[in-house]
Amino acid sequence: MRLEQPILNALGKKPGDALFKSGKFELKLSDISPEGQKKLEKLFDSTEKFEAQLLKQMLQVMERTVQRASEESGMSQLGRDLFHDSMSEHLAKSPGFKLGDILFRQLADQVLQPEMARLIQNTPKEQS
Repeated sequence: MRLEQPILNALGKKPGDALFKSGKFELKLSDISPEGQKKLEKLFDSTEKFEAQLLKQMLQVMERTVQRASEESGMSQLGRDLFHDSMSEHLAKSPGFKLGDILFRQLADQVLQPEMARLIQNTPKEQS
């Protein structure tokens, strides 16, 4: 899985930990189907991009409150936009804010629940 460690970090898990539990069943990252893994990766990328976009907008709003001595000095609008893009992407990937991780944890259940159902369904029933 391409994003195994970032996904585990976002879920607050370590390698080998159960991602989802239901009764006696535990779903680990290795139990997730390739399709489920792709969905988790896409979800992780999307929540990280959402966080970066939100941070970019916050930086732009904060910058508007700063008075400039002259519009001629300092960065051009393009330079400021590139700075905001770069800074927001960096902040979204660094520890601290982590709104993306919170969103990912909330939405990951929508991927993990069907995977858990598949695991339970494919487990041989105990004979009495």
